[in-house]
Amino acid sequence: MKTLLVLTTSLLATSVVHAEPSAISLESSASPAPTPTSSVSGGVMLGADHAIVAALSLDGELQLRGSLWLHGMIAKGTAAGVDEPNHGGNYAAGRIGVAERGCLIDALCAVAGVDVGYRHVAYMAEYDSANISGVVVVPRIGLDVGTPHLRFRPGIEGIVDGSNHNTVFGFDGLDLTAAIAYRW
Repeated sequence: MKTLLVLTTSLLATSVVHAEPSAISLESSASPAPTPTSSVSGGVMLGADHAIVAALSLDGELQLRGSLWLHGMIAKGTAAGVDEPNHGGNYAAGRIGVAERGCLIDALCAVAGVDVGYRHVAYMAEYDSANISGVVVVPRIGLDVGTPHLRFRPGIEGIVDGSNHNTVFGFDGLDLTAAIAYRW
């Protein structure tokens, strides 16, 4: 009986030693999840663009190659003057552009980009009013923080007016943004 036990143990040990490495691997054979190449986000923007602006935004991104992404955004909200009674106002914008994303780790990325688009700002106040529409260039920087699929994206955007409304291709405003994104 002892001889049979020793012989069986020896044969088993020999077969394990000479087995294919993949046959005795303790790691999962499942391939890693693919890196997300698209995203959609909903957020808010607060700032100044010929008025005080508060808007909701919807953004989408598509990876072009490497760290270069195509970015699109639409926003809709309100606009108002400063320090005076206001009688309604609105803000609407649509933009498209590119962004470069650099990640320290996948959970912490920085984003820098530039969009070109069209925006409309209108409000009527007691002493002042605005009704401005035109082309804008929007340089932007921000963070992209979170899990592989769910992200938080705070940022800051400059507004460069291309329409000759009180500025001639000059700095016209600043927006603070925050969004929650889903990547796939």
